[in-house]
Amino acid sequence: IRLDDGDTFNAGEVTVYYNGSWGRVCSDYWTQATADVVCRELGFVNASKSTNNGTFSTDTTGKTAGFESLICSGGQNAVSACASSGWSDELRCTANKTAAVVCQAVHLDKNYDVRLAGAKASYQGRVEIFRVGQWGTVCSDEWNTPDTEVVCKQLGYSKPVILGPVSFGPGKGPIWLDNVQCYGNETSLDRCQHNGWANHDCTHSKDVTVVCDINGGVTKPVRLSSYPNNTNGGLVEIYHAGAWGLICYDHWDLHDAHVACRQVGLAGVKAVAKETVDGLPRVHLGNVSCVGSEDTLASCPHSGWGVGTTCNYGYAGVVCTDSSASEGDVRLFGGRKPSEGRVEIFHLGEWGTVCEDGWTEQNARVVCYELGFTGVVSKYQSFGPGRGHIWLNNVQCSGIETSLVACGRSDWGQNPCSHTEDVGVICSDSSASEGDVRLFGGRKPSEGRVEIFHLGEWGTVCEDGWTEQNARVRVIGEEWVDIFHRG
Repeated sequence: IRLDDGDTFNAGEVTVYYNGSWGRVCSDYWTQATADVVCRELGFVNASKSTNNGTFSTDTTGKTAGFESLICSGGQNAVSACASSGWSDELRCTANKTAAVVCQAVHLDKNYDVRLAGAKASYQGRVEIFRVGQWGTVCSDEWNTPDTEVVCKQLGYSKPVILGPVSFGPGKGPIWLDNVQCYGNETSLDRCQHNGWANHDCTHSKDVTVVCDINGGVTKPVRLSSYPNNTNGGLVEIYHAGAWGLICYDHWDLHDAHVACRQVGLAGVKAVAKETVDGLPRVHLGNVSCVGSEDTLASCPHSGWGVGTTCNYGYAGVVCTDSSASEGDVRLFGGRKPSEGRVEIFHLGEWGTVCEDGWTEQNARVVCYELGFTGVVSKYQSFGPGRGHIWLNNVQCSGIETSLVACGRSDWGQNPCSHTEDVGVICSDSSASEGDVRLFGGRKPSEGRVEIFHLGEWGTVCEDGWTEQNARVRVIGEEWVDIFHRG
């Protein structure tokens, strides 16, 4: 969805993208509630004005298709959840019956954000960059195609439209950049070479402009702000209304993380992370609650698009893996949250279940640890019958194994069980976060090798200088640590 033909970025005719085409909306049933949903989807708070009389344009040339009606109750997060008449290739309404809005312009800008100004559509305009509290322009000296590619990519578009010189008028305020020289692989304009901030010999008559390709859509509307030495993990950022923003950690879990990883082109999740951020970041989403099968984070239930600066419980992060399920991988399936479900194991390219015969606390502990959880709440629960193969039976773990496939068991697929005997477990209700500690390899939860979680992986602690006081610092499941061992 976008706003067209408005004089400012927060106003214009409502235009909806459907099956590869943009179309307008007739205003016969247009209400304030529908306008509010439109504005929230675009990242604003609500609509300050809803119009239905062609306020921004009287020309319908090339705008014959769209929706005869779009009706929202006001509680939806996106217009795709609202009732509509369906797409029409030939609208009956005239230009003065086109739905339009003026949204409440509450946006918080941060250093090095980029926007396109001076045009009536968000995909084209004068290039402006935000620094030290002010928007400023960019001089056109030495400006070329790679520079334009970086701007469009930073704004979430797939590529620029290569045109001759086009002007959207002179800007105001500082001219922040001159002689910009990008290679084209930079993630933002400020990372390109330039003369230095505000070091230029230009006037606003040389402000650079670009036009981005809207038909290609947004290349990757989710990205990861990478951890050091780990390109597959980081803060989850989502692109919306012309800017990148963070996601609150509230309710963030493995289901959400799976969707995020798939959206950035990675196959699975290694860990869920809770992050802190200095300063006042832009926040786009909170209370994201994916089932795990969604194609995008934006299609998951959430508390609505909005702009803020703080999250009560930190910011969503993830460590993804670039490989799909491997032989012997384990998952929990059919539960209401990632920490519970039917135990399934991957063998010969297919997921299958595990029979309950001989199932023990030690078996459940190995499953939970393998999946990154810190312990067992219930060693056996039923989460309904599975399908396909019953791969394992009579599993016999000692509790020190690092994976279920390393435990003793019957031969693959050799068992007298039915799916009514599929085993399920409930693990402790939190995935590992940065700095978490666990005891691993012991015969009960209160003993084991000390391991700590860092940059998405569990690692050990060297014994050098280890004392009883160190052991007392973190007591897991016991009131008191009175014996510790080295090695």
